[in-house]
This record gives sequence, structure tokens and C-alpha cells, in this order.
Amino acid sequence: NKPSRRTVFPERVFRSKEALYDAVLADVGQRHERRQPVLIGTRTIRVSEALSELLKAAGIPHRVLNAKEDKEENEIVSSAGQPGNVLIATNMAGRGTHISLSPQSEAAGGLHVIAVERNESARIDRQLIGRSARQGQPGSAQMFVSADDHIIERYDPALAEEIRKAPANEWGEVSGEFSVQITRLQQKVERTRYDQRLRIAERDKWLHQTRQSLA
Repeated sequence: NKPSRRTVFPERVFRSKEALYDAVLADVGQRHERRQPVLIGTRTIRVSEALSELLKAAGIPHRVLNAKEDKEENEIVSSAGQPGNVLIATNMAGRGTHISLSPQSEAAGGLHVIAVERNESARIDRQLIGRSARQGQPGSAQMFVSADDHIIERYDPALAEEIRKAPANEWGEVSGEFSVQITRLQQKVERTRYDQRLRIAERDKWLHQTRQSLA
């Protein structure tokens, strides 16, 4: 195994989804200018389509890959490492397909992954970030989150409100210190989900045993 050449930049936290989208657009625009390939990973098709509209309006050519379009999936994903290419994909789309980099893409910094919104499972976030800098290639990744994200809005509305009221810069970006609270929330959600799965498994086992005893 070759040593990883991945740079993971600190997570960026925003007051709103709109502020997050604007920051993603600015970041992609700068990287596109220097011909660095970018993969934007989203939790939902709706977010993919919203970002696509913004990129279109900004005149940045890109492809959108949602899990529903698996016919051309391999071809779209494998070409994502070409110079200046921008691919928006839901987290489940294109997994397992190798993204190869051209020498020009490597020189521009390799594939940069922008992860939009934390998932309920940190494993999915790690898998997305792990799509950059594969097999000893250069690459980078960064998470972008906002108070409007599903995991924050649904499981900790008080934290969402705290982020919205926090001091912010002109981009609507707040202190990265919120990342610690968001990580704790994600861990709590994962534990809850795990406990739910255990309870369902135990109930299914009990039902099976009950049926067997009545047979």
C-alpha cells in the first residue's frame, strides 16, 4: 500500500444552505480555473440538482450522477479525474468505480472532494472523502455543513438555531468550533440507529421463535 497523499481541510460551517451553496460555488470556480477535477458528494438528489442549477448559471460545465442513472455511471465516474472536470454525485452513486487522474490533473492537486452535508453515518462521510487521493495519487477533501442540514435540523434544532445566530463572516460562515458539536450529534444518532437495529433484530428473532413453537 502506498502512503496517502490526501489533504483533508477543516470543515466549513454555515448559517444557511444558501450560504453553503454560494461557498461551494466559489470554491469549485477557483479549482475549475486551475483545471483541478472536483467531485461534489451530496446526501440527496434534490441537493445535487440545486447545485447543478447554480453551476449552470455560473457557466461551469459539469455532470450530474444520481443513483437512478446507473446506465452511464461507470463512464461518467471514471472520467471524473480529467482536468477541470466537475462531477456532482449522490453519495451512493458511482461507488467502487476507480477515478483515474491524468498527469495534468495530478499537477493541479489531484481530485478534490467536496462533501456537502454530514450523513447520519460517519462511515458514509469517510467513504466519500476516501474517493480522493487513491492509490498514492494526490488529492484533497473538505466537508461543508450548514444549520439547515438534515442531521442538525432533525436531531438537534437547538444547535441549528445556535449556528444561525452565531457571529459569521460575509459568506455566512461561522466558527469551525461547531464541528465538535456536530460530530458529537452524529455519534449520538449513530448509537440510536444501532440500538434501533438491535431491537428490531431481537423482535424478529422472538417472532420467529414464537412461530416455530406454534407450528
